[in-house]
Amino acid sequence: MVGRSLGLRWRMMLIIVVLPLLVLMPVFVFLGARYRESYREARLSKGEMITRQIDQAVSSVEPYISSIHDIPGLESYLRESIAGQPEIAFAALVLDNGFIVYHSLPELGETYDEALARFPEGEETPRRDIQPYGDVYLILRSFPQPGHDDRSMYAVVGERVDMVEPQWFGWLPVALGALIALLLVSAMQFFSQWLILTPLQKLSEGAALIGAGDFTHKITFKSADEMGSLAHSFNEMGERLQTMVSTLEGQVDERT
Repeated sequence: MVGRSLGLRWRMMLIIVVLPLLVLMPVFVFLGARYRESYREARLSKGEMITRQIDQAVSSVEPYISSIHDIPGLESYLRESIAGQPEIAFAALVLDNGFIVYHSLPELGETYDEALARFPEGEETPRRDIQPYGDVYLILRSFPQPGHDDRSMYAVVGERVDMVEPQWFGWLPVALGALIALLLVSAMQFFSQWLILTPLQKLSEGAALIGAGDFTHKITFKSADEMGSLAHSFNEMGERLQTMVSTLEGQVDERT
C-alpha cells in the first residue's frame, strides 16, 4: 500500500539511490576510518623522525661526554627541527622525573612538568594536556642519560591533537555518502526524465485523448523499445475503435 502512494520518480529514487547508499554506508565508514588512520600515522611520523634524530645525535657522542649539556647546539636544534611544522607544538629533552633539560621554547627549559613525568611502559603516543599548548600527542623515544647510565631520559615531541585528528574526519563518511547521493540523484533525475517520465507523460496524454473520443490521434515514438511498442498498441487500439465507431454509425444510418 505504501508503494502505491509513491510516485514513480520517488520509487525509482528509493531503488537507485537510497537502497545502494544503505548498503555502501558501511564501506564509506570503513574507508573513512582507514584514511583517518593513514593521515594520523603520516602526521605522527614527523615527530617520530625528530625523536629518532635526537636519539642518534645524543648516542653518537654519548661515550665522549659526561653530561647532556656537553652537546653543543642541542637546544637550537630542537627549535629548528619543528620550524615550519604547525602541527608540532614543541620538542624537548626530558628526564624521567619530568624535569625539562631543553625545550624548543627556551623559557620552559630547566623546569618541571608533571605531565611529562612517569611515562607508562609500552605507551608510545600518550595523549596529555600540556600547557601552554593544550591537548597533544606525545611522541617518545627513550635513551640512557649521558653520565648516568642507570637513568633514562626522553626525546619528546608534542603534536597538536586537533591537527593530527581534525574534527572534520568524523564527517568524512557522511560527506562522501552525501556527495555520491547528490550525483546519483542528479543523474537519475536527468535520465528518468529523458528516458521514462517524458515518454510516459506523452503516452498518458495520448491515452487521455483517445479515451475522450479522439480516435484519430496518433502517439508518435521514434524509439523501437517498450515505449515505442506501447505507443504502437495504443495507436492500433485507436484505429480499431475508430473502425468500430464508423461501423456502428453506418448501421445506425441504415436503420434510420
